[in-house]
Amino acid sequence: MNIEINMTNKLVKESLNITFSRGGDDKISSLGIGKKKMIQTWLDEMNIFDYFINDDLTINCPSSICLPDNYGNLPDYIQFNEVECNCNFRRCKMTSLKGSPYRVGGSFMVDDNKLTSLEFAPLYCQEISILNYLTWV
Repeated sequence: MNIEINMTNKLVKESLNITFSRGGDDKISSLGIGKKKMIQTWLDEMNIFDYFINDDLTINCPSSICLPDNYGNLPDYIQFNEVECNCNFRRCKMTSLKGSPYRVGGSFMVDDNKLTSLEFAPLYCQEISILNYLTWV
């Protein structure tokens, strides 16, 4: 009985090693789990299909991004790095800009949210639209 369990364990480990060696660089994501897979799923759900996930799990988008109205804050596992065109977070009911891009090549739009500060806003953007951006407490 003990020999059979050890042999099964050995076969499972060898099978996993074969899968990983053929799976490319992102072994966990190839299994459909992990943080990178969560990021990919979220981007797909937001209809953001033109993106690249960097090694540090930040996201680069060579086009514009737009979140749906009333979406809320970005999930903790989402951190945009660069958005080459526009970033539209209007009317999302955001209370924080955490996860927003560090750099936006076009306009960064956060009108009509429930923000109390501009902490985590991009360090660089061509234009920022912040009408009615602050909720004073």
